[in-house]
Amino acid sequence: AKRPRNPEPASRFEQTSSAMAPQAASEKLYHDKFVDIYSDHLCIKSYYFPFGKEKRIEIPFNNHGELSFTTDRDLGFTLLDWKAWGSSVNKVWWALDWTRRPLGSGRNVGIIITVGNETFRKGFSVEDATAALKVLEALLPRTEHRTPRGGGELELSR
Repeated sequence: AKRPRNPEPASRFEQTSSAMAPQAASEKLYHDKFVDIYSDHLCIKSYYFPFGKEKRIEIPFNNHGELSFTTDRDLGFTLLDWKAWGSSVNKVWWALDWTRRPLGSGRNVGIIITVGNETFRKGFSVEDATAALKVLEALLPRTEHRTPRGGGELELSR
């Protein structure tokens, strides 16, 4: 079976094949229709286009900032920064959320994961922002904001 096309290279933090050796069970810390967060990995649901296969991202035991997170609100995202599914103009690959919208009090918060030096960050929604952020803050460093970098690009600051 062919894998769905995705613009990002394979990473040492991810596992996408079910043929890999089974791992010891880890504790599920957060769960909703968009993501499962465990003590040692994340499973972003409906990630790969067009079939919606999940993406697994390993959380290294000694994470020295290679894996971090922020939110769409932290970054001040606007209408052009979101997408229902796939690549956006700001180099975020968004997992499927047909209800993702930039305005309104009932919208889901978007979480953006940065994996090492990979070109595309991974974006997904969460249903309970308070609970998800509490879990993520215990597991990963939070990238607070963005600052200008030479050439008009933006660099994430911690």
